[in-house]
Amino acid sequence: SIVEYRRLANKPQEPRILLLIDGFPNFRNDFEIPAGRSIWYDVFKDILSDGRQLGMHVALTADRAGAVPASIGSSIQRKVVLRLADDGYGMLDVPSDILGSKSPAGRAIVDGLETQIAILGGSASVSDQSAATRALAEAMTRAGVQKATPIGSLPKEYSITELPTTSGEMPVLGISDLDLGPLGFDPAGTLLLAGPPASGRSTALLSLAQSMVRFDPLARLYYLGNPRSPLAQAMPWVDVATTTDAVAALAKDLAAAVADEDTEGRIVVFIESIGDFLQTPADSAIVELARAAKRSDHLVIAEAEMSAWGSSWPLMGEFKNARRGFLLQPESVEGDILLKTQLPRLNRSEFPPGRGMYIAKGKFARVQLPLPEG
Repeated sequence: SIVEYRRLANKPQEPRILLLIDGFPNFRNDFEIPAGRSIWYDVFKDILSDGRQLGMHVALTADRAGAVPASIGSSIQRKVVLRLADDGYGMLDVPSDILGSKSPAGRAIVDGLETQIAILGGSASVSDQSAATRALAEAMTRAGVQKATPIGSLPKEYSITELPTTSGEMPVLGISDLDLGPLGFDPAGTLLLAGPPASGRSTALLSLAQSMVRFDPLARLYYLGNPRSPLAQAMPWVDVATTTDAVAALAKDLAAAVADEDTEGRIVVFIESIGDFLQTPADSAIVELARAAKRSDHLVIAEAEMSAWGSSWPLMGEFKNARRGFLLQPESVEGDILLKTQLPRLNRSEFPPGRGMYIAKGKFARVQLPLPEG
């Protein structure tokens, strides 16, 4: 219990936690069933049933007697019943002849007794209550009461310059929901990048390129892709190949360099719209490049639309078999289909552009990628 913890940890001031939910029916609708949120509704029920002795307490409001299901109501030790719009007092186990339409605001039934709820400031004026609340907060601050830790969330947009250059001696992918801090990725082998249209794939590819430069300024970056893509001129690439024959030749040379243990420095290859090279002269050369990268300290990142990765050809399979990638705005089944990693239920509407699931070694994290410079 929290009392034992305070004693054993020698932290007599360890605070209790009070969770306030204003409008439980809306909270339930938002979290009980929707994909990606239902697991947190189960956590809420655990807090409600087991949190009290641990110093976690819950107070919630509802606008009618039947708004709180029995599974939740059974864990609530005390009820404050205010005037109801309907005759639902019986459902709350309180007399129905105490409160009526003429009962003043704040009149309630608590522990079987007719009670008038007190308000800070002793005035019905909202402005007076607000002023009294501010005065209380100022008095608590002067008394040394610490402010509660803010509740954070993943940002929708932020610059890559706001991230550190490394995380755990690795380049930084973005901010993850694991701890709302930077998440690193292994700068070797292959990495698959997928997403539906308008999910931010091109921006993500540029962000990864800039992240690698920030991590290793001496890395040599190469681009294989489309001549009309802005990415072809977006970075100081060592070499660019935008035709099938040029891609085939460059990929063949890079495969040899990656396989050579005497090659100095780090090679990072970015392939945009890899599906365009399927069953072309560049196909086998890219496959060989990917295989060589898996046995080296160099990195090959390949991008394509989500549907294109469904192909079973070796060109696509070579990247999928590594079971490592970043899926922008994914559906739940796509983690299993592309990278053989089962994802929880997801709601695509909760994934703005640049947000997705990073999967590596069977584990996953929700990540928001940064906006690249420029």
